[in-house]
Amino acid sequence: MTDIIVIDTNVAVKLYIPDPLSDYAENILQSKTIYAPEWIQAEFYQAIWKYWNSNRLSGDEFREYIERFNQTPISLCRVTNTLLNKTLELSLETGGTIYDCLFLAIALKYKTLLVTSDKKFIKKLKQTPYTKQIIDLADWAEKVSNA
Repeated sequence: MTDIIVIDTNVAVKLYIPDPLSDYAENILQSKTIYAPEWIQAEFYQAIWKYWNSNRLSGDEFREYIERFNQTPISLCRVTNTLLNKTLELSLETGGTIYDCLFLAIALKYKTLLVTSDKKFIKKLKQTPYTKQIIDLADWAEKVSNA
């Protein structure tokens, strides 16, 4: 594996919304070059909007989190037809959603790990060849602290 890591939207949200795993997400920023599909921006906005829409964030907090996210050092991968075709094949093979498999396709492209806190997706990949490409955020943090 390389010094590159792919994070999904679940992990990105934990960078800003307080969560028991937020410190682990912060550690990724300190130690790795982060990749994600360019679509992460829209997914992140939607996730933060849900907090605002349920009155768990003010409009000012919503804007602040968006502004801070836009300054986060994430290398955004262009979503090409080739990447989407790989995503489709992964989705058909694993039963994962297109969105989840897009992050996996990027991890495969860069021969690195996808760090997530999406336990359903991790479970879907358990019996596939891709189980070694994905790691739970908490497990990743433990692995890094033991290294």
